[in-house]
Amino acid sequence: MKTFTFLLALTAASLSAAPTTNDLFSRTTSNGWGSTPQGQAYTVSGGTTSDFSTNGSRGQIKLSTYNNRLARLPLSITNYEGTVRLAVSTVPTANYAYAGPAFRIQSSGSDYYHARLRHNSDGTVTLTLQKIIAGSQTNLSSEVTVGSGYTAGAYYRVRFSVAGTNPTHLRAKAWKEADPEPALWQVELTDSTANLQTTGGAGIRAGGHSSFAPLNTSYYADDFQIHNVAYVASLKTAMQNAVAGDILYFTGTHTGNTKTYAHGTANAPIIVRGINGTVQTTSQSTGYGVEVLHNYWRFDDFTINYAKKGFYCLNADYGVATRIDITNIGQEAFKFRRYSNFWDVVQCSVDGTGQTAADYGEGFYVGDAQSNWESSTTPDTSGNITFRDCYTVNTTNDGYDLKEGAHHVKFINCIADFSGIEPVGGHARGDSGFYLRGDNLQLIGCLVNDLGNGSSAYNIANLAANGTDYGNAIEFKAATAQNITNGGAMFEIQSTRSTGVVIYTDYTATNVANFKIGSGTYTSGNPASFVEMTW
Repeated sequence: MKTFTFLLALTAASLSAAPTTNDLFSRTTSNGWGSTPQGQAYTVSGGTTSDFSTNGSRGQIKLSTYNNRLARLPLSITNYEGTVRLAVSTVPTANYAYAGPAFRIQSSGSDYYHARLRHNSDGTVTLTLQKIIAGSQTNLSSEVTVGSGYTAGAYYRVRFSVAGTNPTHLRAKAWKEADPEPALWQVELTDSTANLQTTGGAGIRAGGHSSFAPLNTSYYADDFQIHNVAYVASLKTAMQNAVAGDILYFTGTHTGNTKTYAHGTANAPIIVRGINGTVQTTSQSTGYGVEVLHNYWRFDDFTINYAKKGFYCLNADYGVATRIDITNIGQEAFKFRRYSNFWDVVQCSVDGTGQTAADYGEGFYVGDAQSNWESSTTPDTSGNITFRDCYTVNTTNDGYDLKEGAHHVKFINCIADFSGIEPVGGHARGDSGFYLRGDNLQLIGCLVNDLGNGSSAYNIANLAANGTDYGNAIEFKAATAQNITNGGAMFEIQSTRSTGVVIYTDYTATNVANFKIGSGTYTSGNPASFVEMTW
């Protein structure tokens, strides 16, 4: 799956994108780490002070013994997010060594949270969240493998977030620096340990197992950023004022149509992140829950409820939407149109569309029908979009709809569930699980279930527009259909003009009236020959 490596920044209520701490270690010190460019002095503990040094491009923590070491800053922050680059100088030959950011560090220096990146002697790299109380560590999450086959000196990035109190929301992820940043947090949980439900400092912790080898291995740290964050009082206003590098945390219900007003950048996208948050409009007949009109925005973890359209992208590129739940929408839930490209849409869900206009009740919609192109000869070429682990239920139109001109779209483990409301069979505007009129599409591990309107789970609808055929080069890998009844079909290939349709033989059809209908043909594919598209 294509994702985008974003260097995120956080904003306080003033929406300043500048980090509280931004340390590139461009100084040379011994017997300590000195001070950050912001004038914050590190306090070091564990081992000896000579284990801590900087060389003008990185900080170093030498493990002359296996004991824990900590370099901490005198910050007093409750909610913050940060990143750091970490590498180990030598591959452990016995057990493991570890390092990672520490946060909510109390004045004692012995109570804090820790995102531990562990380098194991078998070549794997794992991540876990811990709490350290009176110097004693407890794992709060299981170990999650984030890499393998690492080499000495190879950097990983670690991102962490701490938000709220009673409980505190803790999140972390780590990835090889050469790889794209994962869309989702890899470890996340809540914790209410009493003496960590308050402000604290931040730093970097390192150490090793009690039988770790070889000693005198060092951890390297670089690009250590800490960003103070406060929940925004009005998401609508905060999005209106946001600039590149801002991250907007919000909780509770925010009423009104929200939209973007400025571009982010590749290195500083604008982030909207919910902590138990909801965007709610006042009408299913007017306005959009979230309207994205600019590039490099990222949206995480909130609900959109009660709007004409839920999440609407118009000529907006390089975005990410993760765990956005859309409910009770007048028309479509997610819509990407007018040259919206390079999006990752992960673990998003739809429940209830078309409540004021059933004709336009799609769950996920890409592109435009020719009648809505900018001109009759200018196709809407929205594309390079990945939908992963997305889910629709109670849609009054197609679960997923790709129009002519849409291109290079992947659906991975996506579900169209019609166990509740389903479209009217034979409806001119759509009645299928996946309605596919784009080119270069892949459906991998997708499921359509309980469609009893006589229509098809996967509908390939070739169309000739402006002298061009659309609806070609479409592959189905490990496709599943269940309970497609009343004359319906698993596959419908409407036209003989459709070319490059491949149905791999690892499909599953259970209680399906017809395997295929329509005059078009397909090729059977060997699953071993399948190659996933990349861009």
